[in-house]
Amino acid sequence: MSKKHQDFMMKLEGMEIKDSSVLEDIAKHEAILKKHDAMLEGHDAIFEAHNELKQGFGKKSAAEMEAQLSEMTSTHQKLMEEHSAMKKEHDMMENELDNIMTKLDSTKTSE
Repeated sequence: MSKKHQDFMMKLEGMEIKDSSVLEDIAKHEAILKKHDAMLEGHDAIFEAHNELKQGFGKKSAAEMEAQLSEMTSTHQKLMEEHSAMKKEHDMMENELDNIMTKLDSTKTSE
């Protein structure tokens, strides 16, 4: 968790939130982060499988090696695309978090 998110969580403790859009943003962020966790667990499984493929790779036929390398290249491309999408979502959440913090600060100062 980033320093900004830690500060945000501390700010929320004990605070009554009256703006429902803040709660909606928080709920959306939670869903995105859970999706990212699931994706990363899947990536861990892929890395483990790739490590297993290394064992005995040199004993395979050229066609088998080519098939595995092709599949691994395709999987790598998918991982890169997913990481790029996660980065975009994290950047979006950072921006929204800044907006939420501004809302909370303005609410606090207007009371």
